[in-house]
Amino acid sequence: MQEKYYPSGDINTAQTLAAIGSILDCQKKYDEALDFYQKALTIQERYHPSDHFDIAKSLIDVGNVLSSQSKHDEALEFFKRATTILEKDYPSKSDDIAFSLRKIGFILNIQGKFDQAIQSYKSAIQIQEEYSPSSLDQIAISLCSIGAILDSQNKYDEALDFYQQSLTMLKQYQPSGNAEIASTFSQIGSTLRLMRKHDEALDFYKRALSIEEKCYSHSPNRIAQRLTLIGDIVGAVKNYDEALDYYHQALVIQEKHYRTDHIDIVMSLKGIGNVHNYKGRFDRAIEYKKKSLRMQEQLLPRNHPDIAWSLFDLGATYDHIREYSFALDYKLKALMMRRKCFPRNHQQVGHILHGIGVTFENLNQLNLALDYFERALTIYDKSLPNGYPG
Repeated sequence: MQEKYYPSGDINTAQTLAAIGSILDCQKKYDEALDFYQKALTIQERYHPSDHFDIAKSLIDVGNVLSSQSKHDEALEFFKRATTILEKDYPSKSDDIAFSLRKIGFILNIQGKFDQAIQSYKSAIQIQEEYSPSSLDQIAISLCSIGAILDSQNKYDEALDFYQQSLTMLKQYQPSGNAEIASTFSQIGSTLRLMRKHDEALDFYKRALSIEEKCYSHSPNRIAQRLTLIGDIVGAVKNYDEALDYYHQALVIQEKHYRTDHIDIVMSLKGIGNVHNYKGRFDRAIEYKKKSLRMQEQLLPRNHPDIAWSLFDLGATYDHIREYSFALDYKLKALMMRRKCFPRNHQQVGHILHGIGVTFENLNQLNLALDYFERALTIYDKSLPNGYPG
């Protein structure tokens, strides 16, 4: 390694260290990648002025790894430093600035700072429209991200407007259809599903599937993802046997083409578990939900919000079979995990508090139930426009 020949470090060493970090990052070896990126940054800061472009790029690299490790507060500071350098001294580097702004928006969204997140994405759009108007695909990604934030705030009509803007732009970029168009169709479908417009949602999911079957037959796992979503919407209208068929189709594809556990398999397992739950087959539901939870715990960072949701969901299933001690255990674990992921007044924390209240009510511990319901209500009043949990 070059460090052996340049113990004090020089610019060539920094470039090689960053290149190694990039490979390790792609391999998801985040601790090692972070070490190499930070060594590269240290050398660059020694040899370059503090506002040098290479330093900004390394700050983004470090921020990316920290974000992948769910160290969002630390990552945010690196992205902000990078953005400050780029906006001040390299305004023509619009794609790099926009990338950093999108990452800031992503983290702010996770932190529940929705208005700031939307503003960050809008800033990314503005700078690319000014300096790089041909970057239609990147502008479309920012529009889609704003739509997703609005979805999380239950502002579905506004979300659909941003998704449609994104879709219009993507069709200009690649009229024949591509993965981003299929993904946007799918997101529109998910929003329509939340609006209980199930027929329209199913249509968009199937349009996404059609693109992927034509253009991405070499990528069966993408097709499996869409089958899972169609299973979700078919299940939502209580066509449970049909939903189960879609989930099993997806699972067969996924288990064939993924060599190890994968998050897509988790989604199919959860879908199958949910169908069994709806049909009153609670033992089967618990079997599949536990299997998906174990896989999530292997695949996702510790305290990931999706793990918290799975814990809560499993607890709710135990409620159905009156195993309230198990239900309470899973829900309390979910609450602890959610509080590590989100602000205390986040809507999803309120949802878990409400669920814990339900279990205490089932246990006839009414004072505790009332306490949790009131805590949930306080959060809903702060986080939802109409103060209602929906």
